[in-house]
Amino acid sequence: MTRKAAVPTLIVAVALAGLGTAPAAMAGEAEQGARPATPNPLRGLQLFVDYDFHPSWDSLRSLRREGKQGEADLIYQIAREPNFRWFGYTFEKNIFQKTRLYLDKIDALQPGAVPAITLFNHPKPKHQNPNQFGQRPDAKKGYAASKETQQRAINFVKAFAAAIGNRRVVIAFEPDSLGSYYLLSRRGKRSRTRYLRAAIKILSRLPNATVYAEGGASDWRSARGTARQLRSIGVHRIRGFMLNVTHFDTTKRSLAHGLKISRRLGGKPFVISTHANGNGPIHYRKRFGGRNRRVNVWCNPRNSALGERPQTSTTNPTVDAYLWIGRAGYSAGTCKGQPRSQQGGIRSGFWWEQRGLLLAERSPARFDVVGEPLRFPTTGDE
Repeated sequence: MTRKAAVPTLIVAVALAGLGTAPAAMAGEAEQGARPATPNPLRGLQLFVDYDFHPSWDSLRSLRREGKQGEADLIYQIAREPNFRWFGYTFEKNIFQKTRLYLDKIDALQPGAVPAITLFNHPKPKHQNPNQFGQRPDAKKGYAASKETQQRAINFVKAFAAAIGNRRVVIAFEPDSLGSYYLLSRRGKRSRTRYLRAAIKILSRLPNATVYAEGGASDWRSARGTARQLRSIGVHRIRGFMLNVTHFDTTKRSLAHGLKISRRLGGKPFVISTHANGNGPIHYRKRFGGRNRRVNVWCNPRNSALGERPQTSTTNPTVDAYLWIGRAGYSAGTCKGQPRSQQGGIRSGFWWEQRGLLLAERSPARFDVVGEPLRFPTTGDE
């Protein structure tokens, strides 16, 4: 079955934050955890679960009303977890007001909870497509954002940061911004680096924010190249980096890749997005630049499954958390013409109930929810 419960395609300032009983961090670089030796600032934090906004709860309520308890249990595997809220896409208007409203809602629904927010706002080619290898017109001519576009992006980050203020948050910063450099001209790469560096400087001043910058994925770019990019954008100012937000590689391979990057950055901590990596990725081969290259199927790969549940403590001291930064059950696009990918579907940035059901059904862990009492209301008036 397919129920198109669409939500706005505003994608994504991720302020990933911890809840409740943990003491608020004090201002300063050490308290933000920017120094590698600083204790994990996420350990023990409880993260906000948005049963008011997240569309999985609408699906859950509808399925329960229809008597489809088995499908409702599958969707609950997604709904009950702290999923990142994405802000930013195409310079969303009134970001200060919208961020403040979101924080006010958290205070009303779950006092003391910490929001999880993804910031996804970097200027990008109109036809950005990681699987096209320069075939799109914008990429062929070498894309570079205008100075005006860059300034709007910076102003967006400033307004977002002003809305966050002293709130305890964790921010997932700009998925895909480093991995997609090959779509840019030389001038475009320089201008994007300047934007990312300036934005990180702004976010690093937030006294109670824990920030992770984009670090790509283990099946995308080399550890050496990624570390070089992270240094260039000022990763030393923030807690660390994040992996696998838009990809599906396994936690094991992501961990090994992340440790290679970390060693080149003096031991920088990182987090891994496990929202849909339970069965690993799908790859295919494509001829480009005189070489056969391995390409990741990023658009709704048919084998995807939920991975590890979000957890803010791990057995590896360099890994702060496994998180669902990528949005489980959301469509990455209609995927027309993508080799070996799921055909058709809902356009990018929208909740797709059928995909949510498949992710939960295929999960190798099949998290048991039978008989588990719902932690949050299932109807609007409860």
